[in-house]
Amino acid sequence: MPFPQLRKKMLTQQLRELENDGIVHREVYEQVPPRVEYSLTERGESLNQILSMLCTWVKRISMSGGRVAKTFSWYTVTTWR
Repeated sequence: MPFPQLRKKMLTQQLRELENDGIVHREVYEQVPPRVEYSLTERGESLNQILSMLCTWVKRISMSGGRVAKTFSWYTVTTWR
């Protein structure tokens, strides 16, 4: 798993929330062992530009001496000086 600190249960909960919000599509393959794939929906794709701008902002704040605390509820970013 690319994020060792991220627990499987939490990842599953977040993905289910994103699915319920129409951001991701969940495809279940009936096979052994079971396999599930996630992809962005059109609504999810529409967030790409916004998230890119947010990442640019976070980098700019960080490079200017500000500290950035990340909350992994996927959308919350808090800054302070």
